[in-house]
Amino acid sequence: MGLGDHLFNNTVVTNLLHVISNNEADSMQVVRVLIGQSLSFFIVALYYRKTKKSIS
Repeated sequence: MGLGDHLFNNTVVTNLLHVISNNEADSMQVVRVLIGQSLSFFIVALYYRKTKKSIS
């Protein structure tokens, strides 16, 4: 799961969401990375809680 999360973060969040504007500066990249990281964290947290409940 950690490897999948890392792959998601590297490919989707940082590479695919990178946008070049007319002045060649991506002013909103930090916001997109923050949203992607948060989404990834919540997905992993929900998966962890679901598997933890099924084991117990």
